[in-house]
Amino acid sequence: NSFIFWLLKLIIVQILSPYDFKMKTSFLNVKNLLQVKSFLKKLPWFFGMHAFGVIIFLALLSAALGGFLFYFYVIDANRQEVKISKNQLIFREDIYQKIINQWALDDQSPAQLLEINYSNPFVSGE
Repeated sequence: NSFIFWLLKLIIVQILSPYDFKMKTSFLNVKNLLQVKSFLKKLPWFFGMHAFGVIIFLALLSAALGGFLFYFYVIDANRQEVKISKNQLIFREDIYQKIINQWALDDQSPAQLLEINYSNPFVSGE
């Protein structure tokens, strides 16, 4: 717990403290854009200088996210009641027969194409 606070403090103090993001001025002026650009250039260097802490932080973050997803989709899903629909499935024989007939026609098409003899355009005697 203290490591996370130390890491956040380090990020805030070493990277964000030199910049003065005033709420009174517009964020999209040139000075702020240059500050953001400078911040984005220093960010990979910060991650490289404190690689072990960053990796530990990302591992804990991914474990927490995985634990949350596991709880939400497995444990909490088992606690909820299963809602049973009162509408029963109605099997319509006429639609089923139409589908079966269409499948039969589709199966006959490739067989008919194989039976057709096409003339060879490269041979002059045929």
